[in-house]
Order: sequence, then C-alpha cells, then structure tokens
Amino acid sequence: MKKSKYFEPYNQISNKAGEPVYRCALKRVKRSGVYFIMSGKKIVYVGMSTTNLYKTLYRHFQNWNDRRQNRKVYPKTGYKIRVIFCSPAQAARIEKHFVLKITPEDNKDKFTNLSSATLKHVYRFNPSDLGQLAPVEYLSAPF
Repeated sequence: MKKSKYFEPYNQISNKAGEPVYRCALKRVKRSGVYFIMSGKKIVYVGMSTTNLYKTLYRHFQNWNDRRQNRKVYPKTGYKIRVIFCSPAQAARIEKHFVLKITPEDNKDKFTNLSSATLKHVYRFNPSDLGQLAPVEYLSAPF
C-alpha cells in the first residue's frame, strides 16, 4: 500500500492566450485504491475503485449529463484529495471503515443497512497500518 498527503486535484497553468487551464495532479495509473475528498479541514467524501482509481476519482470533478445518476460534482479548485493505493479487497475494507467512522456529508448514507456481523468484519481493519505506508508519487507543478 502507498498513501499520499492531501494535495489539490488539479494544477492550474496558463495556456498561450493567458487563460487558466487545469491539469490533473495525480499520475494516470490503473490501480485500485481509496480516495478522500476534503473541503477545508473536513472530509466530505470517501470512495474507492477496484480497477482504476484515477478515473473514478476525477469523475467527481467532471460534469456530464446522465439523468440515471444522482451525484455531486466538485469544482476543480477549493478541494484537496488524498489517495491510498492498495489491493481491491483492502480498498473495500478501508473505504467502509472510514465512511462508517467519519460519515462524510456527501456519502453519509452509504453502508447504513449493514448488519452487526458485517460491521465487525469491517472494523477488523486496523487504521494504524496506514501510518507505515510510503507516500504516493504525484506530478509536480508544470512550470
């Protein structure tokens, strides 16, 4: 497992005309893991992906017109993200642990119908294991 510190999801640069352009700060890698979206000092969303963390995470910052999905779109600025790259099984357990522990406002209803046996399984995850993880690489500013 590898974890990052909190960082802005996009680097703002200027194009040739001097207009702001946003470039993703996280490297494009197809890996499983967990991500946190933070506004100010508060975690507002915890999510995971079993196949492509990059795509899943950045969908939260993109608009699209799909009436079948009800989801919140975050602006490209004003938020920070943190990622933990891990196996798909670990990702599911880590996500459940943090959603149940901190009940982020944008996914507080997730896992509300879990049985007590399932909750015991979720809490077998030891969050202190995260303290020993190496930091994840992310792109440096392009200037």
